[in-house]
Amino acid sequence: HVTKDPDAPPPPPPPPYLANLPDPQISPTMTMLSFYSFPPDTGIPSPESTAEQLKRLWRPFRALGRIYVAREGINAQMAVPTNVLPNFLECCTLPAERGGELAEVLGEYMENGMNVDPIPVPMEEFRVNPAFRNLHVRVRSQIVADGLETPLDWQSAGYDMPPLEWHRRLKEAREVREKMERQRKEREGNESEEQNEEPLPPLPPLPIVLDCRNNYETQVGKFELAEPLDTVNFRDSWDVLKERLKDVSKDAPIMTYCTGGIRCVKVNAYLTQEMEFTNVARLAGGVIAYDRTLNEQAPTEEPMFKGVNYVFDGRMGRRITDDQLGTCYTCGSKTHLITNCKNENCHRRMVQCEKCSGTYSGTCSEGCKARVLNGGMVPVKSVIGSKTTSTDQEDEKKEMEYDDEENVVYSNLDDYSDG
Repeated sequence: HVTKDPDAPPPPPPPPYLANLPDPQISPTMTMLSFYSFPPDTGIPSPESTAEQLKRLWRPFRALGRIYVAREGINAQMAVPTNVLPNFLECCTLPAERGGELAEVLGEYMENGMNVDPIPVPMEEFRVNPAFRNLHVRVRSQIVADGLETPLDWQSAGYDMPPLEWHRRLKEAREVREKMERQRKEREGNESEEQNEEPLPPLPPLPIVLDCRNNYETQVGKFELAEPLDTVNFRDSWDVLKERLKDVSKDAPIMTYCTGGIRCVKVNAYLTQEMEFTNVARLAGGVIAYDRTLNEQAPTEEPMFKGVNYVFDGRMGRRITDDQLGTCYTCGSKTHLITNCKNENCHRRMVQCEKCSGTYSGTCSEGCKARVLNGGMVPVKSVIGSKTTSTDQEDEKKEMEYDDEENVVYSNLDDYSDG
């Protein structure tokens, strides 16, 4: 028998965020959120230890999600039971002097805090179509693979423009563009007439608004005035930026945005440090923060973002306006829906209308449809030349930062359909 030492000190009290913690299993809803951090100086000294720490600290909340940890920082997309959300937020932001264990990697280093979706997902709906099924905390070489040979200073990345200021600047730019168009039409209409009028006052320069997301994201939604970089992978951005801005004045106003803000930290660091632009701003918190802020603080304002904001979880997208900007990969009709081919050996990310999705059983072609209906799918690992495990392969297929591996080539469609 083991007896308790009467002189032993009492166990330490639980951290404040676990005191009176509700049961997360009875929460009626799940809340989607995302955040990232770039701790300065040495970053995260031991990503492996930090990954284990995150799993340990977040286990009581029954949180789900996909988190990447690297020396440069942390990138997280998560779903948290709504009834424990305040406790989870406190766990991530509690200062070290009050017992916070994440103060050195999250806390004040989370840019713009957490992007919390204002509309929780009912648990019944979440169970049918879960954004995440487990809590995966992965160690990576980078939290956003950028392909740069030399890391930049992520603390020096231009002006972090608040969402409402971004909204106002875009509205003003739209008005300037409309005035320029009216003036152009007036000049064309009066070309044959003698002009004695004084020249019109010059209009302020339009900002260059760059959409730093990949092409499949911009196909279904973007800000008015925005120019998509039209990249397949984020690492392609640098050559596109150099070509687009090669003749642009170094003090020209440049505004960038992405889904949650993390990619624009790297883009703007590159613009300021490598390309020496001096008037660079990025949308604080990305499209996610813009959507939330406009709904909460200016609900009567017309959104300057049109269509669907693609998100990197099971939902695939959040609809902001009813505009259908995408073109169906299969039939060419307008749609706002984006999905992945259900043939796991293809897994093409595509824009596809609801009708074609039903006709092709959620696949991109007759070949993939036949393969799915014939039950000819095999684990991705067995047909793709990769040294990663099937779990890692599945994760990487969902990431925007990693190139798709080369699939097996079949001699004809029948061979492919039969597997």
